[in-house]
Amino acid sequence: HIRLKSTLVHGVNDVRAAVNYMCSRYNLPGCVLIGNSFGGPSVWAATTHLPKKRVLAVVSFAGSARGGPIFEKQNLGTVSAARNFKKPCLILHGTHDANVALPIAMKIHQAAGKTSTLVVVMNGEHIFAFKRHLVYPLAKRFILHTLFGSRVAKPLAHNINLVSATREGGTRSLSVEPADLEVVKKN
Repeated sequence: HIRLKSTLVHGVNDVRAAVNYMCSRYNLPGCVLIGNSFGGPSVWAATTHLPKKRVLAVVSFAGSARGGPIFEKQNLGTVSAARNFKKPCLILHGTHDANVALPIAMKIHQAAGKTSTLVVVMNGEHIFAFKRHLVYPLAKRFILHTLFGSRVAKPLAHNINLVSATREGGTRSLSVEPADLEVVKKN
């Protein structure tokens, strides 16, 4: 656990350095933090180690999570960071991610609350090797709307799951194309 904690500390420090550089170099008020896999817990933890104004939003692609007393003691817990983050966040996860289970994304989404959007991609694997055409346009739209508002990109609805569903209420295990996706509001 010590190695994982120190690795996460390094990840947070890298994110902090990148945000500070980008904001200083380009005179930006803040940045959208984007994390892939272990980058997910790194950007979530970074939200607790950066000034609130510096973090405009979070995007997590197939993000994992870290937690427990060792991580919480240093404000490195993923779920607690998501719970305390009150700005827009987009969580993208595949149903067939063999590295990070979908319930982890669902738990982070629930913790983040009303400002969170969860996109679930049917048959999506870890970091969407064969489904990037589904997730990247959504992430781009989310980021553009966060940075520039509705005049540039329509917002994604909060608290939405994109899934392929059967008439019986189950989940279809088919390769999903954009036309196959059905919008389902999560209560």
